[in-house]
Amino acid sequence: MLVEQQQRLSSKNLVTSRIANQASFEGTLIRAAQSNDIGELDSFLNRVPLELDIMSIIDSKSYTLLHYTVYNNQISGTVLLVDHQFQKMRKSGLDESQTRKVIRSWINQ
Repeated sequence: MLVEQQQRLSSKNLVTSRIANQASFEGTLIRAAQSNDIGELDSFLNRVPLELDIMSIIDSKSYTLLHYTVYNNQISGTVLLVDHQFQKMRKSGLDESQTRKVIRSWINQ
């Protein structure tokens, strides 16, 4: 009984830790996009956990990472985000046509 409780607690701690790490990555990516820091944006995109979908990152104003890069006229930041997501989706097995369709939808949010 005690072992089961410890395992459940350990599992909960792991989930909580993952959520905190994901929130930390999301916050860092949003700040980098907001502040025109392409170097930081690139650095963190290279360390984004596979399970983190950058297309789903939305801040309290309902802005995505793309909103910030476009709003700040960061062409290189926008290209960086789109290219990162395109490569990730292709590696996951989506064909190019499906990938382009999903990316297009993200851009048009």
